[in-house]
This record gives sequence, structure tokens and C-alpha cells, in this order.
Amino acid sequence: MADSAEIVEPTSPTSGAAGPGSAGPDRPAAASASIRLDNLTKRHPDSQAPAVEDVTRDEAAGETVMHVGPSGCGKSATLKMINRLIEPTSGQITIGGEEARLRTDGRRGADHGLAGDARRVAATPTRPGGGLMRLAQVRTAVAGAGALLLAVAGLSGCGLTSGSPLADSVQPGSIGKGRPLDGAQLTVTSKEFTEQIILGQIMGLVFKAAGAEVLDRTNIQGSIGAREAIKSGAADGMYEYTGTAWITYLGHTKRVVDPHEQWEAVREEDRRNGITWLSAAPLNNTYALVANQANARKYRLRTLSDVARLTKKDPGAATICGGSEFSVREDGLPGVAKTYGFALRSGNFKKMDDGVVYTQVAEGAACALGVAATTDGRIPELKLKVLEDDRHFFPNYNAAPEMNSATMRKYPAIADLLTPITKRLTGPEAQRLNARVDVDGEDPHEVAKDWLVREGFIREG
Repeated sequence: MADSAEIVEPTSPTSGAAGPGSAGPDRPAAASASIRLDNLTKRHPDSQAPAVEDVTRDEAAGETVMHVGPSGCGKSATLKMINRLIEPTSGQITIGGEEARLRTDGRRGADHGLAGDARRVAATPTRPGGGLMRLAQVRTAVAGAGALLLAVAGLSGCGLTSGSPLADSVQPGSIGKGRPLDGAQLTVTSKEFTEQIILGQIMGLVFKAAGAEVLDRTNIQGSIGAREAIKSGAADGMYEYTGTAWITYLGHTKRVVDPHEQWEAVREEDRRNGITWLSAAPLNNTYALVANQANARKYRLRTLSDVARLTKKDPGAATICGGSEFSVREDGLPGVAKTYGFALRSGNFKKMDDGVVYTQVAEGAACALGVAATTDGRIPELKLKVLEDDRHFFPNYNAAPEMNSATMRKYPAIADLLTPITKRLTGPEAQRLNARVDVDGEDPHEVAKDWLVREGFIREG
């Protein structure tokens, strides 16, 4: 095990409930193969700090391993190197006594039962020195599959109770001249998935360059927690999606077809909640169902109406992998099933972490279809086919700054800072940024900063 890593060996839980990494009806049991890492290091060309540095450790066959820590500390990069999706800069990975080789087809290597990185669980809330955290400092839980639940139970559901100051030395570029936020103390937040974390880091770095002291409270589990933080004033701003606000928060069921009209409707109605919406981005991160190319051809899947046909003609083949939130949201499975007439068998919607869905669909064994976000960088990387929403069910999910209204009254310059940046956030640009994290294993914070500097919005130093 890496230097100073903490080993947690929880006792078996009394409940039979499955936790992250557990074997169950929706997740195959871990394969029996030992894993050894020898001086494993991953450095990205555009980052001064390594994502993972000089990690050496052994994991016995049959163990379940979970990496727990804040965004950017090396969890995803390590798993992607083990699963042979990205190449280490140096070091060796041995699986079952044989050196692992890089996959060139965009899919995972052998099934080691390492399906996710538990990024929702924050054992260490700070990013030391404002930079990356070496894997040696990550808390690692090692236990049998049934015992892993206890390690998670004590740490999950952290909510907005911790954060770390942004320590970057950044200066105004094309925005923030005159440092209009000098003396301000602002808190930014986000949900827990990649795009949200990147957008939260973009907002925080812009505020920092404009003179504010910024507390980073991004990576909050679920939509409601981050939203309530903005509403209550516990956080000052985040990027949110117009469709989420319209349906999930404001309770509407009828979709507004025109993206700008939907943004205007959300902006006007949310004023009474003490929330101010700034201009929306072209970026439309709507839901979609995806399939790998082989299954799309096999089942003749081009549209969601084709999926409805499959659920009736071949119910056993109509399996969908997706996140738990999608399964209950009105703009998710209940609504799309009603609109298209899905006759989905009980148990054929397989709940799993959103990040795992893409590799499961690419492999095509556990599920023929998966729920995807259209701006996710793994869609082109894994050559997944996006099925057409031919009845136009899914709302527009254009990203826009959702700000606490009291904060905007105190610091109206925020609008001028964020508007030019938001306009530059297109769907293809978001896919590229997301891919740098989800495919290449880079740190969301560094990806956000690199993009802002490259676009000329801020300067380092």
C-alpha cells in the first residue's frame, strides 16, 4: 500500500443491502484476480502536478477496493489505469500475475470488479495547497464485498458541510479587469458529476481572478442539496440546467420547446425563490438513451420509438442501465416511459453510478441501453450511438449561472464576469472538457483553469 495510506477494515454489516462495489442482481461479483501496482505514476502534459505519483500496493484476489477522496486526488486516474483505459506515465500494473496491456478499443480490460471511484464520498474535504492530492493521501477501504457498506455509510451524504479555499494565483484576462470582486467572500457549489464540477471550478476561478476569496464547495451529491444551498444563501452560485429547474424544482410537466423561452420562464418564476438566473449557454446537456453500435444494429435501434417496440417485441432484451435519480425524476424514466409507451419489465432498469453506465453499455452484456448526458465525452470515445428523441420528450437542459439574489444585489458585476464565459460553453466544447476528465483522467480543477487561460479569460500568476 502507498505511503501513509489508511487501511479501513470494517466488520460485516447486519443489513444485506448492497453498497457501492457490492455484488448483487445488478452488479456481477468481482473477478478473482490479484492486482499489483509498482511505482505507478500518471502525469498529464498540461498539468504541473501528477494525478498519481509512485504508488505501489497489492490487492489480493476477491477483495473489494474503494478509493475515497475529493475530486482530483487520483481516484479515477488510478482505476482507469488498472482497467487499461489510460496509459501510465511510468510504473507497472500486474493482474493475475501478468502485466496488463493498454486496451485500444476504448473498453475496459479484464473485469476486476472495479466499477467506480465513489467520488461522492469525501473523506478528506481539502485539496492540500490548492493542488492535487497524491494517492498516498487517499483513504482506501479494503474489505469483502459485503463489508464495504459500513465504510461508505459513515462518510456519504456529506452535504454542504465542508469546503476548501481556492488557493490558485490567477489574474484578470479579458474579464475581471479592475478586480470588481475585491474583498468579496463567495462560495461556489455544484452537483457531483464531471461537467458540474468543471463548471463549478470555472465559476470559482473567475471569481478568484476578479478579486474574491472563494470557498470551493463543489461536488455535492444530488440536485436538491446544491439547489437548496443557493436558495438559502449557504452558497452564492452554481451552474444549473434550465430543464432541471423547470420540471424538478418548479414542478412543471409540460416541456417548453424553445430553449430561450424556457430560460426566460425559469428566470421569471424563480425570482420569488430568491434566485437570479444569468444568461444561458448554448450547451444543452439533455438526457438521451445510447447503445453500442452492435446492439443498435442487432435490435434496429435509431429512435426512442424503436426502444418502445423492443420492450414489447423482445422484453428480455430491453435492458437499460442508468442512475438512480433518472429512475424517479418526472423528466426521466417515468415520463419517457409514459410518453413512448415503454413496456419495461420489472428489474430491467438497472441502477448504477452514472459514470459506470457508459462502460457497461459499451460492453453490451449487462444492458443493451444506457442513460447518458449528451455532452458526456465518453459518448464519442466509446463510439456509442445516441438514439433520437423522436417525440421530443426530454426538455432543454441549457446550463446557466444560478445565483443567490442577495449576492447579485451586492455584487452585480458577477453578471458581466460570467456572461462572456457562458456564451463560449457549447455542447462540443463541453464534450471535450468532460472527456479530459472522464477519458484521460485529468483533474476537473486543472481542466477548468487550463480552458479559462487558453481562452484568455484569466491569466496565471
